[in-house]
Amino acid sequence: MSSIHNNKNNTNMDYNSEGKPCILWSFVARDDVILAEASIEEDKYDNFVAETAKQLCRKKPTPGWEFTSMMPRRGCPMKLKGMKFHIYDHTTEGDFHIWAMGCVYDANTVDTQQVQSFIEKVVGISEMFREHNIDWKYGGGLAAQDQFSPILLQRMQEVAYLGKYAMVNSELNNLRDIMARNIEMILERGDRIESLQERSTKLNEMASVFKKNSKGLKRKMLWQNAKHGLILGTAITAGVAVIVVPPIVAVL
Repeated sequence: MSSIHNNKNNTNMDYNSEGKPCILWSFVARDDVILAEASIEEDKYDNFVAETAKQLCRKKPTPGWEFTSMMPRRGCPMKLKGMKFHIYDHTTEGDFHIWAMGCVYDANTVDTQQVQSFIEKVVGISEMFREHNIDWKYGGGLAAQDQFSPILLQRMQEVAYLGKYAMVNSELNNLRDIMARNIEMILERGDRIESLQERSTKLNEMASVFKKNSKGLKRKMLWQNAKHGLILGTAITAGVAVIVVPPIVAVL
């Protein structure tokens, strides 16, 4: 469900201080539409990165983080992983968009906290576009490519050249707030659906108490789901590898 898309915003400059690439491909998406993406340009390992990117994009959204990784393959010396973060926003139709910001990276050359920091920055930078830009709200595939791909590339290069100095840990609390809002929106939509069903029947007091307890349990489960990737992400260590990737248009 994805294809290679060549564009002028490729680069071969996304390297760390040891001359190895860090973040290999990044994207922003609305629901199942990738709006912008960026990558480094070379051909050696493009198929491996593309496969990891497709795997990441196919993962169903959680209220927070989602992770994926590629199994070791012959001819691919790097440790490819993918990470994305989701943001739920109300639409004028009463439902909500699910935004996704993510990337594919080599876990041998960059650690999980640095990748999370990169995504945190993309979340912050994209806020104005998500709220006010028509192309972002209603555009088709790569509608924001010319506008936002250079920004993605710049942030990818910051991780490559600045390493851990590029991290912005102060933004972590902001993402926790977003996860909390995502969870409440999911629960709110569930309440609306239930209220329509309740118009055709009356619930007794015991059912009302059960519903209250069930909602609390659901909120707890959503929090565990939202944090799952955050917990798993602390074990990555740095090493060396070389990787390249072309841009990818994928269906989430």
